[in-house]
Amino acid sequence: MTDQSWLGHATISSVSVKHAARAVLRRLAAQPRRIAKNLVRRAARMAGLAVNAEGAIVLASRARAPAASLPIPQAQTPAGSIAARALRASEQLTYLCDIINHGGDARLANELRTVPAIGQRLYFRSSACTAQDFRHPEFQRWRTAMAEPARLHRKIWEHVFIAAHLEAAGVLGEGRRGIGFGVGQEPLPAAFAARGASIVATDMSPDAATAAGWIATQQHAAGLDGLNRKGLCPDDLFRRNVTFAVCDMNRVPSRYRDFDFTWSSCSLEHLGTIQAGLDFIKASVRALRVGGIAVHTTEYNVSSNDDTIDNNPSLVFLRRRDIERVVQELRAEGHHVADVCFDVLSEPIDLFVDLPPFVADTHLRLALANFVATSIGLVIQRGR
Repeated sequence: MTDQSWLGHATISSVSVKHAARAVLRRLAAQPRRIAKNLVRRAARMAGLAVNAEGAIVLASRARAPAASLPIPQAQTPAGSIAARALRASEQLTYLCDIINHGGDARLANELRTVPAIGQRLYFRSSACTAQDFRHPEFQRWRTAMAEPARLHRKIWEHVFIAAHLEAAGVLGEGRRGIGFGVGQEPLPAAFAARGASIVATDMSPDAATAAGWIATQQHAAGLDGLNRKGLCPDDLFRRNVTFAVCDMNRVPSRYRDFDFTWSSCSLEHLGTIQAGLDFIKASVRALRVGGIAVHTTEYNVSSNDDTIDNNPSLVFLRRRDIERVVQELRAEGHHVADVCFDVLSEPIDLFVDLPPFVADTHLRLALANFVATSIGLVIQRGR
């Protein structure tokens, strides 16, 4: 039996926040999924917010940061002054209230349809990242296979979400061809090559990556070097099964055709606009053979279905309405798309929001420009 003690809620107390905020968060961790209204009111008061008669947090007065040019935050030592800790405490509780108000979905994923190639929904509680998924033995099997650390981190969730759905669709193996977009330093190309698939791993040009800051943060691939740094695939097999190509995701070349599968992880939100990300999803489907599978994960705005980050060269946050629109358009084009479940609440740790500079051990939700975001996945099967 796998030791999963690292999944405990003690991670919350490791964040440097005001003592009162710690007490509230500890109490939240002890509550069931249905949060007591009096606890919500207490958190709201501490965050300087109001509660209406129905017990919902009033957020209308919150100012949204302009998103003209948001830099990608870099890891650094958080400020330890009392004032800085108090500010982070207030921010944390404000974002927590966002999740309580906007993070639910009346439907559960297992009640919804998936694509024909998979047949039945997998064990993922939602289409969005939730802590409960990390407890499943099949999730742990893929996490271990990709040598991912034992952390509650949404990037790990994304990698497992992609791998598990491609495996369930039967497209990982000898004689299968896959293409990954914006692969950076992720373990997926090597993991898929180890199972016999032929992979084209792509990323942006070195010049574009330098300008965007991806090389400085070691999140860019300029070739095969580094794509098997964990040794997930024997080197000779990796060199035989994986090729590398430069690719601009805003202009997917027409030569990419008839692949059995395609994927991207946390890439399409960096294309400049929400529309560009949605256009990429459609372009990736055109790179598949009929019946082929595309799995994409991206940033999902939990805070709002209206205000968001868009038209920004560093990062955009997709809203529920953006995802629902692209699903509708793909289906209108004759493709199969798994129903999307937007629930982000499976257990109390899902309420924890990591704040810049993002150094907490738990990173299922992040806060940026006064929005809360998490990861969400789309599963698409080309229909014609």
